[in-house]
Amino acid sequence: MPIGTFVLFAITLLMAFLQRFFFGWIISIPAFWFQQSKALVHFKWMLEGLFGGAWLPLYLFPLWWQNISRLTPFYYWFYFPIQLLLGNTSGLYISLLISLVWI
Repeated sequence: MPIGTFVLFAITLLMAFLQRFFFGWIISIPAFWFQQSKALVHFKWMLEGLFGGAWLPLYLFPLWWQNISRLTPFYYWFYFPIQLLLGNTSGLYISLLISLVWI
């Protein structure tokens, strides 16, 4: 694996960590006012699995689903870093820009 790919993979992992941290923090804020916030946590978990490719690889879904998932932060938490590690760098710069916007 080229060193540049490894560096980009490390950068995407750092951005994914920051995105997940901030998103989890935002989901946890209502727990201050409500006794139960598990529904929000489970909803986030379902979105991660469906739009992030954690349950099934996104290439198994229709193209319209893949395009929608690219607009969500969940895509950049799971699927994009793995694809980058596998050498699929199509749309790299726009994907990095969208991921940076989600931070």
